[in-house]
Amino acid sequence: MSTIHTQLRKAAVESGIKKESAIEDVILIGERFFELTDDGMVVAKDTPGITQGIDPKMWLSDQQQKREYWWGETLGGGAQGSGAFKGVANPWSATNWNMTEQGKLYKANPTKAAQMAKAAGTKIGGPKPSTK
Repeated sequence: MSTIHTQLRKAAVESGIKKESAIEDVILIGERFFELTDDGMVVAKDTPGITQGIDPKMWLSDQQQKREYWWGETLGGGAQGSGAFKGVANPWSATNWNMTEQGKLYKANPTKAAQMAKAAGTKIGGPKPSTK
């Protein structure tokens, strides 16, 4: 369990969460969704509402829309972030659909981009997910 906690904490800090109480929330909530594979990777379990196999960074990317309070008042004044995936709202999600941003993220890291698309319920080059 400590490896899962460590990876969740690391992903939380890298995503821009600064308050220790929010990081503890990430660990408390995230530990239910992740497992350690035989090869030492921390990935999401087969759990309703979570894309199986995503890593903590991808999970937190999805959580930015659902749990904005973890990041505080703002995520950079509404900016989409300057890093390849740091502080980025998922541009494959129905609410943040942005083909320009999808292209940038795909060019930076096709594997992570595919994970983000899958987490949003679509695929690279796929249709925009419906709003539910």
